[in-house]
Amino acid sequence: MERVRSHPAMRAAVENLLTASNVGFNGYRQLDQFKQAGLSEARSPQEEKGFSTIVRELFDGRVRESLNVSEVFKFSAGLPQEYDSLAFVVSRKDLRRIEEAMHKARVGGGVGGTPKPHDAFGSVGGFYLVPLKGKKEISEDGRVAQAVFPRAIAEPRGDGSLLAIDSQNLVRVSPKGKVESLRGGVVGFPHSIEVNNKGTRAVVTNSGTDTVMRVTTKRLKVKGVWHAYDHGFNLSIGYGQRRYVCYEDNYDPSLVPEGFEVILVDRANPVHFPPALQTTHVNSSILDPKDEKEKVLMTIFAHRMATKKGETIEQEGTGGKILRAGWGDSGNEVLVDGLNNPHDLTYLGDDLYMVANTSSGELQFFEDDGLEWQLFGKLVFDEGLTEPALREHPWIMAVNFTESTDGARQFISLDDSQRKVVHVLEFNKRLGARRRWSIPYPYDWGIQNVWYVGKD
Repeated sequence: MERVRSHPAMRAAVENLLTASNVGFNGYRQLDQFKQAGLSEARSPQEEKGFSTIVRELFDGRVRESLNVSEVFKFSAGLPQEYDSLAFVVSRKDLRRIEEAMHKARVGGGVGGTPKPHDAFGSVGGFYLVPLKGKKEISEDGRVAQAVFPRAIAEPRGDGSLLAIDSQNLVRVSPKGKVESLRGGVVGFPHSIEVNNKGTRAVVTNSGTDTVMRVTTKRLKVKGVWHAYDHGFNLSIGYGQRRYVCYEDNYDPSLVPEGFEVILVDRANPVHFPPALQTTHVNSSILDPKDEKEKVLMTIFAHRMATKKGETIEQEGTGGKILRAGWGDSGNEVLVDGLNNPHDLTYLGDDLYMVANTSSGELQFFEDDGLEWQLFGKLVFDEGLTEPALREHPWIMAVNFTESTDGARQFISLDDSQRKVVHVLEFNKRLGARRRWSIPYPYDWGIQNVWYVGKD
C-alpha cells in the first residue's frame, strides 16, 4: 500500500490558484453598497419568530407532508416590485464547467471526476447587486466587487464591518475600508459563513480541508476548529476515489480499507482538496442556538465510513447528514441522516430548522422537540414549475430568507441551477397570499449565494 503526503495533481492545482487571477482586495472596499441596500436587516431570521410562524402556517394540518411549490405559491409572470434588487455571489463560466464535470458522474447522490491541474479553481467571479426594475431577466451588470471563486458575504450587527469569503480568504472590511484577511492553515475553499446574533463570533465551513472554524469578527482570530479527519471522516467522497485522508499525527493503519491510497496531511497546513477528494464537503454551519459557546451544527454533503481494515463501506457518495459537534475532541451527534447532498442549514426560530436537500430538489424543515429532530415538512420544487430542467437531477441551493422592513412580507430566495433561474417565494400578509417568481440568469453563471433585497 503506497503512502503519499499529498496528491500531485491537487498540489499543482493549488499552486496555480495562488498565482492565477489574483485580483487582490481593492474591490472588497466597494461592498458597502450591500449595506446600503438593507442586506443586513434580512439575514438573521433566528432573531425573530416570523419565519418559523409562516412555515408552520404553510404546513398547517399537513405536518410531515410534501407540498409542491407550484401548488402552494401562485406564479407571477412579471418581476416583483416591492423589493428592487437581487444580491448575488457569482462564480463565472469556467467554474460552472468544472462543477458540471464534477456532478455528471454522480452515483446515489455522490460526485464524480477530479479536476485536471490546469483547471486550478481560478475562476474570477464577483459580488453583484442587480436592480430588478424594468428588467425581464438578470444580466451581467451590477458587479460591485470581484474575487477569486467568491462564496458568501455577512455583516456583524452593530459593528459597521463586512465579512466575505472567497477561494483563499476570510476577509473583513472595516467601517473605514481597511481590509484584513485570514488565509492559510485550514482556510481552504470556504463555503459558508454565519455570524451569531451579537455579531462577535462567526462560524466558517472550509470544504477544501473538511473543517469548521469559529472566529472572532473584530480581529479574525480562530477560536476553535472541528476536523472531519479526527472523527472518522477519512474516505474521499468522489465516485471511483479510493483514498484515505488523515493527519500525520493521527494515522492508524488498521483503519485503512484494503486497496486505498493513504494521503497524510499536515494538521497546521493541510492540503486544500477539490470536492472529489474531500471526505465530507462540509458546506454550511451555524452555532447551536441552544449552546453557542460549545456546539456547532453543520451539513455533511456526503460521506463514506470505514472503522476497521477490510470492513464493508457505505455506497460511494451517499450519507448526507446534519451533525451536532463540539470543538476539539468531543464527539459528534447525527441529528438527521439520509439526506441527498444537503446545503444551507438555517435556524428559523422556535425550534424549527430548514435545510436544502439539494439533489432531491426540495427544502426540508425539522423541529427539535428536545429529544430528537423530527421532520416537519417538505417543500418540493416539482414538475409543475413552468421552467424545464436542464438535466435529470435537480439541484437546489443558495437559500436565504429576507423580509420587508415592516415585517408584512417575507421572502425565500434560492438558486435552481438545473432551470437556470432564481426562485423568489413571497409570503404576503397584507394580501393574505403566497406568490412566486422565477427569474432567469445567464447560463454561464455559477451562483453561490443569492438574497432578495431592496427598499419598500
